[in-house]
Order: sequence, then C-alpha cells, then structure tokens
Amino acid sequence: MLAVTVTPGGSPALRELPSPTAPPGGILVRVRACGLCGSDVEKLRPGGAAPGSVLGHEISGVVVDGALPEGTRIALAHHVPCGDCAYCLSGHEPLCAAYVASSLEPGGFCELTAASPEHVAQAALPLPDHVSDISGSFVEPLGCVLRGIEGLSGDALVAGAGSIGLLAAQALRARGAQVRVLEPEPGRARQAAALGFDPPAQGERFAGALLSAAAAFPDVLPLLEPGGQLVLFSGGVSQALDIELVYRRELVVRGLRSSTPRHLRDALALIASGAVECESLVDCVLGLEAFDEGLARYVRRQALKVVFAP
Repeated sequence: MLAVTVTPGGSPALRELPSPTAPPGGILVRVRACGLCGSDVEKLRPGGAAPGSVLGHEISGVVVDGALPEGTRIALAHHVPCGDCAYCLSGHEPLCAAYVASSLEPGGFCELTAASPEHVAQAALPLPDHVSDISGSFVEPLGCVLRGIEGLSGDALVAGAGSIGLLAAQALRARGAQVRVLEPEPGRARQAAALGFDPPAQGERFAGALLSAAAAFPDVLPLLEPGGQLVLFSGGVSQALDIELVYRRELVVRGLRSSTPRHLRDALALIASGAVECESLVDCVLGLEAFDEGLARYVRRQALKVVFAP
C-alpha cells in the first residue's frame, strides 16, 4: 500500500509499505480522508518523529476487516486512555500512560491502517450516512476543541481563525455564547466573518478565550474580565506572562492538547446536527502523491485546512 513516511532527515516521502492486518479484536480500515494537523507539521523536522513512521490522526475511513462489520464508515482517533489512573480520574486523560502509548499502526497518511480493540471500543465512531468522509475527519480535532472550551462560560473570544479557531468559534456559538474572533490576517478574518464572527470591539472584554495562535497571547490576556479563563490550544513558542495581570484579575490560564472518547462522541453529534460546519474550512483535498504540495500550502498559510484522500 502507499504511505507517506518520515525520512531520517524529518521529511515526508511516499513509499510502498506492506499492508497491515486487523489485530485480534481490532479492525482494518481503509482511509478515506485524513486531515493535516499542525502537530504533524511540527514533527516533520529532524528528530521530530521516528524514521519510517507514518503520521496522520484526523481520520475517517471504512472498515474492511475485523471486529466491526465490513463497510462501516467511521471516524477514528489515535489515542485511548485507560480510564482508571489518577490522570484519567482527574480529567487529564491525555497525560495517561496508556493514552500516550496508544497509537494507530500506521498513522492516517496511508491507504490502510489498523486499530486495536481499545480503539474499537472508545475511538471508532460510526458515521451517519449524511456525514461526509471529509466532515468525519474533523471529529478528532473538534473533540480536542470541545474539551478545551468545556470550562468556558459567558461571552468568548477566539484568537486565531485557522481551522481550530473556527471550529472553536462554531462550537462556542452552539453552546449559546456570543463569540468574537481575533485574526490579523485579512483573508482569514473574512472567512471568520463569512461564518458570522466579527472581531472584538474597542474596549470589549470576555469571560473566556481560546488561543489557537500562540503569537496572540500578549494581546489576548488583557481582554479577559476579572476571573476570566484563557485556554491555550497552541504551543511551540515562548511568551512572557504578565503575572501582575493574572494576579490582580484572578485569571485562569490552562493548557489543552487533546481529546477524550466522550468529547469525540460530542464532536460527532455536533457535526451531524449541522451546528458545526467543516467542509467550508477545507481549501484542498489531495491524494497522497501530492503530500509535498499540501504541506507547502499549509506551511505558507496558503491553505486553512488540507485533507488527504488516499
């Protein structure tokens, strides 16, 4: 089968690999769509991922063998928690050792992937007929977003109108919040406006904010009301923290990096209901042979979202 693998130098390379098989109690899935995530891009560098590995975790596909009926269309996530450790019981499932160790073999930038029985039980969600393969590939990133906004209340600000930011804005609106989107890039600001999201007004403050663009951190923190909460959904850079502002306003700043099985189910429900629209966020759908092109468009910010359809 065809797969995009990571070279020793950290670059992507299209290769022929042996097809995997369904493990006992697991499934074999033909990948129909796999979104390119910023975390995939971060790993495509020297030392970022093991040579020969296959990245990609925003997956939708169809079961071809194993514990689920052949032909079942599913959204499939890559990590599953144990549910019993101290991290899981405290709501920090992505820190669970089982969660960190679990994965799909190989990842989603390939034609076929295999998933364990634990994935089948917790991270393989049958897709309704009216939910497309492209929309199904958004279940995993939207699940991450839903976990991030869970603690936010009142009117909210989303900083960054990339695909994650626009998923978050739609999800917050579906919860009844009035949402503003802060985005300096004109093209992305127009896309946010097309979805019904205006920038913050002069002097406007918010009870909560989600930061999907790390560079905006210094601008967003002062926009929080006293007692407000900022969710960091972006890493990769160091930013100075205004400790005096956090102290005086009793602000809460917390990090968020992944989803849980519960949030995956909630994400699919939102997509299926139409409350969160995904396909308009996708600029291009490419085959695996065009991976370099899709990666370049994403890195150059010429594409909001790139999806590969093996």
